[in-house]
Amino acid sequence: MDTNSRSTLSALSPLQLLNHLDDLVRRDRRMTAEMLGVIAEVDRRKLWAAQAFPSMFEFCVKRFRMSEAVSGKRIWAARTARRFPVIFAMVARGELHLSAIHQLAKHLTDDNHLALLQRATHKTSREIELLVAEIAPKPDVPSRIRALPRRQETSAPSHAQLPATAPWSPMAPPESTTGAAFVSTPPAAPIVSPAAPKVRKLSKPIVPLSPKRYKLEITVDQATHDTLRMLEDLLGHQLPSADPAVIVSRALELLLAETLKKKAALTGRARSRGRSVGRCNAAAARSRSDSADKTQDRTVGTPHDSHADSREDSRHRRREHSPDSSPPTRSIPAAIRREVWQRDGGRCAFVDPRGHRCDATRVVEYHHKKPFGKGGRHEPDNIALRCRAHNQYQADLDFGREFMDGRRRGNMPRGMFEGGCPKADGRVDGRRIAVFD
Repeated sequence: MDTNSRSTLSALSPLQLLNHLDDLVRRDRRMTAEMLGVIAEVDRRKLWAAQAFPSMFEFCVKRFRMSEAVSGKRIWAARTARRFPVIFAMVARGELHLSAIHQLAKHLTDDNHLALLQRATHKTSREIELLVAEIAPKPDVPSRIRALPRRQETSAPSHAQLPATAPWSPMAPPESTTGAAFVSTPPAAPIVSPAAPKVRKLSKPIVPLSPKRYKLEITVDQATHDTLRMLEDLLGHQLPSADPAVIVSRALELLLAETLKKKAALTGRARSRGRSVGRCNAAAARSRSDSADKTQDRTVGTPHDSHADSREDSRHRRREHSPDSSPPTRSIPAAIRREVWQRDGGRCAFVDPRGHRCDATRVVEYHHKKPFGKGGRHEPDNIALRCRAHNQYQADLDFGREFMDGRRRGNMPRGMFEGGCPKADGRVDGRRIAVFD
């Protein structure tokens, strides 16, 4: 892209830029479908042989400088679409991507291809994996624990010493191109395993075997191994088979419950917000003689039960000087965190103008619709879950991109916006306040 094109794009409004991207994606899908048709026809006629290439794969890689992975996916997608022409139209409409065709290729038949392709419409690669596991289930793998070969650091090997990997063959079945062999070798000190000179294919961390059954393969250290063995012995009367999978499952359930307790105040003995606030009011009335400074500096702990909820909410009530003042602490009461988490379903609640809601569940945070730094209060109607990206995006809108970039780089003092400008000393009524969620 030349300088003129970049300057033209920078002059577009957000809506114009998004519309331009939509148009480019539609054109790319149509071009991809057309390219698959041409590749399929060139491959059928074996025109690559007349161009002095031994295979269609070599023809794409060396003649057109395509990468090996892209060439392999396009060739297999073209061959599959030649068998089932409906694929061309689905690719042009954006209903199927090349990875989906590649994953489904060996499972498509004359009898099932229409129904199977319909089920695969608009699905991600992971969702296609689940679909494949349903139509071609595999048996459970037995649990086992084994020691891996010891690795030692050596000097960087020469090219002749590197283990050779088999080249990709366009005549191999589709699954032979879905993965690649990886060697973990830092540039300064490559790691070579003398006990296992062959390159070991790394499997995916979680692989679906059949409906609701998955294979998980991990590597643990000595301490974790010893802990697992000890649990096998201690649980021997409950788990005669001593299956590590059952132990890991139980451990994950406990960790999940403990994490939800800390993150969202979810607990079996949780007190409703109404009861909790009522008790807080009584506790606040009994505690009015407490030192204001001592109350202001107190750290709010993580609630683990209803009594902790009451204590925490009571501290929040004591910190509020008047009904119209902003909360002097950023810590959100347990009952409110619990209510917001359950209402938003534990996922980002950001919705775009078209009504599409973000479905992120990783690194979700509590977001104040009216920013805390601008007087936003800790109320369920003012708080929603946001993923980190949308939380920071909203902060850019509320406080300005330049200001927030400076805060994230640590180049600007803590402050807040008053009348559109950040306050330099970052204090309101002598209190230190935060500027973004």
